Amino acid sequence: MDLEKETKRIDLNAKFFGIDTLLLMENAGRCVAEECKNFSKILIFCGTGNNGGDGLCAARHLLAEGKEILVYSLKGNRTYENQKNFDILKNFADIKTINARCEIEKLKEEILKFKPDAVVDALIGVGSKGKLREPIKSLVNLANELANELNCYKLAVDIPTGDDEVQFNADKVVSFEIGKTGNAIVKSIGIPKKIERMCGIGDFLTALKEYKGDEHKGYFGKTLVIGGSKDYVGASYLAAKASQKFNDLTYLATPKFVQRRIFDPTVIFITCEDEEYLQNLVADYAKFDCVAIGNGISLKASKDLISEVIEKSKKVVIDAEALKLINPEILNEHCIVTPHLGEFKALFGVDLYNENTENKAKVVQKFAEKYNTTIVVKGKTDIIADTKRLKFNEKDCIRLTVGGTGDVLAGIIAGIYAQNDNAFESACAGTFLNGLTGEILFKKNENFDAMQLVDTIPEAIKFCREFGKI
Repeated sequence: MDLEKETKRIDLNAKFFGIDTLLLMENAGRCVAEECKNFSKILIFCGTGNNGGDGLCAARHLLAEGKEILVYSLKGNRTYENQKNFDILKNFADIKTINARCEIEKLKEEILKFKPDAVVDALIGVGSKGKLREPIKSLVNLANELANELNCYKLAVDIPTGDDEVQFNADKVVSFEIGKTGNAIVKSIGIPKKIERMCGIGDFLTALKEYKGDEHKGYFGKTLVIGGSKDYVGASYLAAKASQKFNDLTYLATPKFVQRRIFDPTVIFITCEDEEYLQNLVADYAKFDCVAIGNGISLKASKDLISEVIEKSKKVVIDAEALKLINPEILNEHCIVTPHLGEFKALFGVDLYNENTENKAKVVQKFAEKYNTTIVVKGKTDIIADTKRLKFNEKDCIRLTVGGTGDVLAGIIAGIYAQNDNAFESACAGTFLNGLTGEILFKKNENFDAMQLVDTIPEAIKFCREFGKI
């Protein structure tokens, strides 16, 4: 498990579903204070992020319990929540700030004079990467040294601050919602368990590659969409345009009949000799980060083609008629299948129409485990499952039943999967964004079509990115 990603996902989803981050920090601070209830003089080291905010909040709760506290906080740009608690606490306590390593010796004298019986490490949370920088490294060494000298109890908030050279030697670690270390005490801070199974904005934002400033063409992935037929001209194009919102390069392999009806200089066509239905496509599937197949494809297409794509591609999203042309035995951990209930029945032989959501989910996960694959069952509530995980995507947009919106979903998932090697994460992110895009568009135009849905994807992405900055 990527602890940083999972923590960010949970926090963002909680916020998206209406649980204020300040409330979560308040609860976390109370949990930390509770762990210090048997001590009378508590030394707290705080960073500038939300981990430090937990420490500042804990200090206020400890003051309310009549405890003596000594708080040291790093200087620097604080998160909104950290700054809020810093501003509150400074009204009641003298917060000493640290900016440089040269200040450490003076700190030592003050701490020895204070004689704490407990030390709290709230310097850095799970977002810490690489070597510790100064003055944090020296603070950790100081905390360990003084705790041993004074025989102090040592408590770490969420995770002990450290790297491969030095680490805070905690007697206890208190983590929130999920254990960040093997020996952590896990405390709930008010996030309902249901949120863990709901797709939200955190699933989307943590699934994307981050902008670093040194990107090159191909960094965000190359996607190939295979589909289309004389019977369904637009479906594969909708999937390609949806994936294009996430990738650097989007390719489309489709019969000549379809290709002649599409003029779009932003899509790269792969020449296919078949006139009306895909039979003899030749392509190097392994050169693409993800291949989506099935949108607009006909039952007259070649079963061997689809099997070859699954076998030779790095990652595959399988949708629409392709689901009726394959044996589920050929699926693997690199596949994502995206059936509606009818396609699910055609692929797996089980009718889920009259089952409630929970019963559907049990069946879906059973087949995900059986075939070692990721399944997205589309409906009013999307069900996403792999061999071990299960999530639901609840959306409030009845217009997502209109023709072509399923092709858009497949394209979105493929576009995200091209830049994220985790099939389940990509499936959750894609289903959430598709639903969010529909909800945004529905407020403007209740009678939108699939192409308008594609055109609204950038607005939904922007909404997510701005929400993540708040």
